[in-house]
Amino acid sequence: MFNRDSKRERTRTVLAIIILATLPCYCLGILMLGSTRSTREPTLTPTLTGTETPLPATGTVTPTLFLSPTPTETVTPTPTFTSSPTPTEFMTPTRTPTATFTATIPPTETTAPPPTETPNLEPSATEQTSESPG
Repeated sequence: MFNRDSKRERTRTVLAIIILATLPCYCLGILMLGSTRSTREPTLTPTLTGTETPLPATGTVTPTLFLSPTPTETVTPTPTFTSSPTPTEFMTPTRTPTATFTATIPPTETTAPPPTETPNLEPSATEQTSESPG
């Protein structure tokens, strides 16, 4: 019982440390989201425009080019979140127990031979020879 409680307490402590360690990252992300401009301003892009100025005396036309700032809206694409389909839970079919007939063989009576007496053999005296070194 004590071992399970100490493991649970250790797990809680580790998870609390992880949560506290990631809080600055969340705060920084919220600050960065809040600091972006909420309105988009169009960017001015210079455009070449040709004009003709007629000269009355000579009758020649001299084209003059000059740059005029024309506002052109530039939109920066931002990533959008597309949700993925939720997986459907699938229940695997389980086998249903069914009764099956099993043939049971009745026990047969066997005859065992009657117990017999085992003869006792007495050990015989043996000669012991000793060899002397030498």
